[in-house]
Amino acid sequence: MKRIFQRLIILILSLIALFMIDKFVGIKLLPFIHRHYGVSLITFIFLSGLSEFLPIPLTMFMMLLSGYLFSFIPGALYYTVGKTLGSTAAFLTVRHFLAQAISQRYRQPLKSFIQATEKRNLGPLLKIRFFDKAPSYLVNILAGLTPISLWNFIWTTAIITFPFALIFAYAGQQFIGIN
Repeated sequence: MKRIFQRLIILILSLIALFMIDKFVGIKLLPFIHRHYGVSLITFIFLSGLSEFLPIPLTMFMMLLSGYLFSFIPGALYYTVGKTLGSTAAFLTVRHFLAQAISQRYRQPLKSFIQATEKRNLGPLLKIRFFDKAPSYLVNILAGLTPISLWNFIWTTAIITFPFALIFAYAGQQFIGIN
């Protein structure tokens, strides 16, 4: 129940932030996006990816923003690309640079998760991603510590992110023109 309340608060704050952007910046922001579409797109994808490294709950806000800035389907696609690239970078960073230090410090708590991924390969990762039981940056860290292949990590991240991105991008698109 506490987790649902926290998510509801984050969603409400994200909607308020998007509304504030629309009211105070939107008049100038959307024409800028359309005039400089390529730069805006690359910046958005970069920021979506960067949010995967940060322990700050930006996921809902970024998905809403994707629909607001780029419309429904393109926004969902752009967010999915950014999140997948950022998650992959975090996964590789953990796997190649931080795995040993993290494994030594949290050996016992991680043992069951690593064993589960060895037995069922993608099952635990899909469950965590789909049911969103853990923050995205934490899922990237956990996955980097497991024997999951890079390709399996990439496609599961993209496939599971896209439906949620569609829902939130649609909601974000609805902010255009609200007075």
